[in-house]
Amino acid sequence: KPTELDFTQTPGPFEYQVYRKDNSAGSEFVKIITYDLLEDTIFNDFGLNTAELQYQYRIDFYNSDPNNYFLIGSTINVPSVFLNIEPSDKALLLNWNNNVPWTNNTFVVYRQDPISLDFDSIGWTPVNSFADTNLINGQEYCYQIKCIGSYFTSGIVDPIINFSQENCDRPIDNVPPCPPLLALETNCEMLLNDLSWIYPDSCTIENLQFYIYYASNENSDYQLIDSTILDFYTFQTNPPSVVGCFAITALDSLWNESHFSNHICVDIDECGQIWFPRVITPNNDGYNDFFLADSVNSVIKLDLTIFNRWGTIVYETEDPFFQWDGTDQTNNKECSPGTYFFEATVSEASLRGLTERRVRGSITLLR
Repeated sequence: KPTELDFTQTPGPFEYQVYRKDNSAGSEFVKIITYDLLEDTIFNDFGLNTAELQYQYRIDFYNSDPNNYFLIGSTINVPSVFLNIEPSDKALLLNWNNNVPWTNNTFVVYRQDPISLDFDSIGWTPVNSFADTNLINGQEYCYQIKCIGSYFTSGIVDPIINFSQENCDRPIDNVPPCPPLLALETNCEMLLNDLSWIYPDSCTIENLQFYIYYASNENSDYQLIDSTILDFYTFQTNPPSVVGCFAITALDSLWNESHFSNHICVDIDECGQIWFPRVITPNNDGYNDFFLADSVNSVIKLDLTIFNRWGTIVYETEDPFFQWDGTDQTNNKECSPGTYFFEATVSEASLRGLTERRVRGSITLLR
């Protein structure tokens, strides 16, 4: 009951009105009972769905004389203790609210014994959270929290004890593996990238598989391109290009996926850009028999024209793997020895995206 009243301003009689609301959407405070005694009062609220809903209470205090009816004051809204459980790998993470006007300084955690069905204390904490570890995944565990607190003021119940609802859950392996550590070697002869990785020694050893992610340039999103249970992977494109960015993730048996590994990017200059020889000797001796592109790394498209000194075209191609043997493409006859000229438009992949450049030069044909 109130400890200080000015009976001149509030002569009485008096009335307590008890209000309740739950945490469901749209819930509002509803008056559930009225008391007309100016005494300490205990009210037990029954028939509630405390397993799924949290409740709040408020007491309004009225001067209830019909000719002088008015609100004297209201308490702060006070919620019931509501226990939430977050499953984790071989653990359950418990947390509960502590938004009350008094000070709770001790929380006792009770867990139900599966045989006796009694709730036994397994520990206490000064904060409103507790991790119960070393549990068995898939097995149900039930808990209840005892909150102990005080207003630290004389004349008020001390200690103030409240219990949460009983709540149950099962631990599950929802913890992702550690990210692997990625390494990469570029093979410029074969125009491919060899990826390899290690799993950190500090992480739990599990049966893992790995996802391979690739982005064609710095502005592209990573795409999942493959998976493997091995710790290495060879990546090659068609047309061949070493350009791109790579990352991998680890997955455990329950498909929990790790964060990305470190990212590794390879640009076109790792293996050099396309270039052309200056001399050909098409005599079938195995040396300089063809005019061809040396390194077609990351060439996506090629338009090449070869013409003689009078500007007559003798050869055209769009094939990056072309081989010109010094024959006139229009009549299939051998071209005369001498100097020829070429022009090429080359579209190449790079980390900046697709780039286009023009290449010009001369060829000396010897027979």
